[in-house]
Amino acid sequence: MTRFLLPGILFFSLIAFFVRFADLDRRPMHHDEGNQAVRSGQLLEEGVYRYDPEDHHGPALYYLSLPAGWVTSGRDFNGTTEVTWRLIPVLFGSGLILLLWFLRDGMPKFALIAAAALTAISPAMVYYSRFYIQEMLLVFFTLGAIAAGWRYSRRPSHGWAAILGLCLALMLATKETAILAWFAMFVGLAVLLLTDKESEPWFPRPVPVRHLAVALVVAALTYVLFFTSFFTNPAGLLDSLRAYRFYLPRGLGQSLHRHPTYYYLHLLLFYDQGRGPIWSEAFVVVFAVIGGVLAWRRPATQETRLIRFLAVYAAVLTLTYSLIPHKTPWCLISFLHGMILVAGWGMAESFRRIRGNIAKVMLAIAIVAGTVHLAWLAYQANFRYPTDPSNPYAYVETSPDLLNLVRRVEDIAALAPDGQDMLIRVVTDPYNTWPIPWYLRRYPSVGYWNSFADIPPQLPLPTVLVTNPEFEEQIPPPIRDGYQAEFFGLRTNVLLLVYIRKDIWQEFLARR
Repeated sequence: MTRFLLPGILFFSLIAFFVRFADLDRRPMHHDEGNQAVRSGQLLEEGVYRYDPEDHHGPALYYLSLPAGWVTSGRDFNGTTEVTWRLIPVLFGSGLILLLWFLRDGMPKFALIAAAALTAISPAMVYYSRFYIQEMLLVFFTLGAIAAGWRYSRRPSHGWAAILGLCLALMLATKETAILAWFAMFVGLAVLLLTDKESEPWFPRPVPVRHLAVALVVAALTYVLFFTSFFTNPAGLLDSLRAYRFYLPRGLGQSLHRHPTYYYLHLLLFYDQGRGPIWSEAFVVVFAVIGGVLAWRRPATQETRLIRFLAVYAAVLTLTYSLIPHKTPWCLISFLHGMILVAGWGMAESFRRIRGNIAKVMLAIAIVAGTVHLAWLAYQANFRYPTDPSNPYAYVETSPDLLNLVRRVEDIAALAPDGQDMLIRVVTDPYNTWPIPWYLRRYPSVGYWNSFADIPPQLPLPTVLVTNPEFEEQIPPPIRDGYQAEFFGLRTNVLLLVYIRKDIWQEFLARR
């Protein structure tokens, strides 16, 4: 099995890449994706980024996205596409599998191959690897820290100490919830130390000061570089601490995204909205439970140390996220990936323990069937129901109908005397503004307001007005009487009302 490990990891990493990259612009940009793409575009064009302690999370995603922007459009944000930005989580999501190589002497080879396969085809892992948000980067750097820590325990060196410090800092530079993963790691390590009765220590005690210094210096430098925007915004350091003043109340329930404790397990175990498939990644959860239980039924040895740590880490992280009232479905991939690692070990250990060829064949059939089912669900989630509310991972997704609005604006711009320079006015509440700025990024004369009362009266009437139906009574009479109205969907049960100047609308109808 050893000689097949590296080819197997490479194979599943390639499978993961192609599954994640295929038809990457199929789903409209989500509210959060559009917001972050625009911020990345500002950094791309102007070289300006300032960490916002109230929202948008850490700087790592924006800076690490720059190469994709440079390659696809130079410094022209308008030339970027959905693929430009979503390529980043695709690369980190498929690269996550490559990191398994560094755990090769801590887990059976079959377990690592199984974990690689599950990572490649898990519906949630695939879905959020095609999503331009921070989560997949956080998972990647988390596994990077675990792998570096494991390698350091096996062979202490300045190099692994430096990589450990780098990954821990990049976790925090990616998203503030890194502290939850740190906590789960700490608990896992503490439990391991308290229960390991081996006479031979498995890491240097005490840790050499020079190694600790290297890790701290690399972590501190990485933290400072990112949060100060590479020394252009010193206030970013203080803001990175102030952020918890805003995120803590939100996490404790002052949020639109408040859900019950069982929310994440409900999504993973059994989710049925009456249409589409019945969604479940219970296959992973069950084998993770089996793996966790069996890991603690075996003696504490070199072979079980890593899996015991991972079992505690995954359990603590699952419990922590579940207890926090603020919940969004993409957060679950942090602990789901931990479950996947333990599930791979659970499969390998089940094969080792089971007796009889018939029983082994039955187990193999069950594993193949469960894997095929996951792959089928991954296809359904990403290529058939990517924006459907019946999909547990499609959370307040943008309606495909918004793309019809974008095409209508393009049609009108083609007929308007000033073309793409035509005046466009967007009057919506803040929650219903995004991802409109992403889709209207190529129109230089777009203005955004949260109410009609905010619009200066001296401004000329626009060629196109985009607003919410709730604001219809506030629309000025010249627009209400002299424009043609259309409705388009923004999200499920959320509509946009679009007014188009009637002379251009009539010309548009005449040319259809």
